[in-house]
Amino acid sequence: NTINTSSLSAGEKTSLTAPLIEARNRLNDDIPNNDVTACSLLNAFIQQVEAKHQAGLLTDQQATDWTQAAQAIKTALGCS
Repeated sequence: NTINTSSLSAGEKTSLTAPLIEARNRLNDDIPNNDVTACSLLNAFIQQVEAKHQAGLLTDQQATDWTQAAQAIKTALGCS
């Protein structure tokens, strides 16, 4: 929701939300190793946040908040 209410363009929002949606979908499926895939998708999200921050599309606060949220999920999942 925070991403969707930001001032980013629709394409930029999609590039951030797509890995999050797919990670959620993987976690909702009861298939072995989906946690590993979800962790990879969260890493992709973090990379997108970093790239958009470096390009000046995200504020320092947005980049920090969104990265910390993704890291907290990774920790809860036991990602390496």
